[in-house]
Amino acid sequence: MQFSAIASLLVSCLAGFASAGSTSTGTADCSTPSHSPQARLTDTPALFDLVSSTDGLDGLIWNNVMFANGSAYIGNVKYSIESEPLLMTGGSPKYAHTFTSFHSAPTGWRTFYVLVNESAPVGFTMPHSGSIPAGAQYVGFGVADGNLQLDVGNGPEEKWAACKVPEAVVSGTWQIVWAGKRGALLSRDCTRVTLKVGAATECRYPQN
Repeated sequence: MQFSAIASLLVSCLAGFASAGSTSTGTADCSTPSHSPQARLTDTPALFDLVSSTDGLDGLIWNNVMFANGSAYIGNVKYSIESEPLLMTGGSPKYAHTFTSFHSAPTGWRTFYVLVNESAPVGFTMPHSGSIPAGAQYVGFGVADGNLQLDVGNGPEEKWAACKVPEAVVSGTWQIVWAGKRGALLSRDCTRVTLKVGAATECRYPQN
């Protein structure tokens, strides 16, 4: 299962959606802010996992968010030897949130980030690296209404989407995307989702 190829494919598709214009049908308009001006972010648990909403994701069986090859997925990716539960270390929105693979050394954590003004898959830095891509935001994540949200300066927002990986590549799998590009449209293969935050321990699997 070539997840790097999947990520590249979705990035190119999302770029195409941005230029598709507002005449597309069956799409989710990402230009509409998904924020709660009156909400205030609270700290994430010290260790937490994420569960995606399922509305509009026909055929989805496993909605716990998994890590694979530098990004986050839901669905049958669970059965891939390349995937593992996405358990992130949390805390204050002032600080970075990180993930450490159980294949990595204890100091090999990865920092979680999104390209805040783009529509692109969520990302993680390389192990042992603090290199954050240009245009990425890695602080400001917290909990509002029980969900993972991001404060980009106008209050908490949750511009999460799940984009279907082509069945020819892998069946029943969606990649988690931050849909931040103003005016961009997601195809009918992408659906807005919320990501529920749940406290976790290293010895247990993600939320049921």
